[in-house]
Amino acid sequence: MKTTKMLMMAAFTILSMSVFAQTTKDQTKQKVDTTVVKKDAFVCPMHKDITSPKPGKCSKCGMDLKVKKA
Repeated sequence: MKTTKMLMMAAFTILSMSVFAQTTKDQTKQKVDTTVVKKDAFVCPMHKDITSPKPGKCSKCGMDLKVKKA
């Protein structure tokens, strides 16, 4: 009988901790809103993986980087 009560208490404790440890939708929405803001970037027309925060030349082909709106 004591072991049954102890097992029930342990199960209840684990269950309640897992329920309260979850994040709400409002908390995750706030995180997404702060990271989504991006500025304009400069991208090579030939190599989309080459980007820069300021104007310049592509390191692969030497072409001028073009403005890409966020």
